[in-house]
Order: sequence, then C-alpha cells, then structure tokens
Amino acid sequence: MVQTEHLQPGMTLHSDVRDSYGRLLVKTDTVLTAHYIKVLKTWGITEVSVDGGSTEEKPLQQSITPATHAAIKRAHEIANDLFSLANQQHPVMQQLFDISVQHIAIELDSGEKRDKHV
Repeated sequence: MVQTEHLQPGMTLHSDVRDSYGRLLVKTDTVLTAHYIKVLKTWGITEVSVDGGSTEEKPLQQSITPATHAAIKRAHEIANDLFSLANQQHPVMQQLFDISVQHIAIELDSGEKRDKHV
C-alpha cells in the first residue's frame, strides 16, 4: 500500500479503488496519471495498492512543496470564511470543511482556481 500523497504518474494500480459507497473510482491495472492521482485525493482516498508499491513512507516534508503548503494555508483561510456561520464543531460540518479545504487547495495548487479573496 502506498499513501496517495506519495503516488507518482506511471505507477500501476494493483487493485480497484472504490469510494466509501463502493463505487468504482479507478480500476485495477490503470496506469496512474496526474489526473487519476488528483481524483483519488479529491475523493479522500488515503492509500492504494500499486504494483511494486512500498510500505515505506517518505517523510511528508519531502513530498509537499512550499507552493503546496501555501495553497493549503490559503485554502484553510478561504474555507474558514465560507464556513464562518456554520457550526464547525458538528462532525458533518467538520467533514465538509476538510473536503472543502482539500478541493480548494488542489485547485489553488494546480492553478485551476483563482484566489477570489486576494
């Protein structure tokens, strides 16, 4: 098993990846591209089985660039604004907040989303 944050384009899935409802996200033998990796992260998949995958973890600091750190930090700020009137102590709202941060950070990091709050 390899954590999704350590996936690289060109790796091949060893087994199907399904969401929490059992829906197929990516099938076995798919060669991962940046798009597939983004989809897995977006759906909250934390680890997958890849051919030749290692159980060793790379230090987190090596896999997150300074630009990614900045995108995550900014995503938290934007999500805090968006959820300012919500009860963030409620478990469902916490989950929605986390998902929102993930989506916003991915979009900011990839340049797909313009930061409207600048």
